[in-house]
Amino acid sequence: AWSDPQIDLSGAISSADESLDSRLTLHYGAGSAALSLSGERVKLDAKLTGNAYSASGDFKSVRLEALLPFAAKSLSLSGAVQANGTLSGGLPKVTVSGLDLRGEIAPIGAFSASGNASSNVTFVSTDLLVSALSGTLRASGRIGAQGSDLKLTVQGVNLEPLGVLGAVAGQLTLRGAASDPSISGTLS
Repeated sequence: AWSDPQIDLSGAISSADESLDSRLTLHYGAGSAALSLSGERVKLDAKLTGNAYSASGDFKSVRLEALLPFAAKSLSLSGAVQANGTLSGGLPKVTVSGLDLRGEIAPIGAFSASGNASSNVTFVSTDLLVSALSGTLRASGRIGAQGSDLKLTVQGVNLEPLGVLGAVAGQLTLRGAASDPSISGTLS
């Protein structure tokens, strides 16, 4: 019978354009696991110890379209992410900084998303700009159990490729506690 097995694996990941090229290490033992990718344009460290997990990543113009060949003509990611939490649930603590995601995906076409976002057990905070469908969507502010102040601004987003006629423009503001929120604004 096995008692307290341990596994250590290492290797390399290669991609045609070299953006995902990295050294891979994986460790499992004594109720914990760790994964590491270390390359010129991708760095990722993830750990699971008991019920708690943590992960951090840094990406520099990493090409991802090969991971979604059925939908993506092109897909590039830059930015940093940190996350930690527990497997028992709840909103994890996550920070995304310097996000720059761009590409072309059917049926949306060319798009980009940039900005920063963070969350913890009590709130989600964001300052993100998405350009797609010939228009833009900006989300800035925070949503939380104790109060929210989030502004969504939509300018000229053409929904026809998604089967909806026309373009959308306007501004919405969400304020107040989660138990009694108020939404104001206009969409046209």
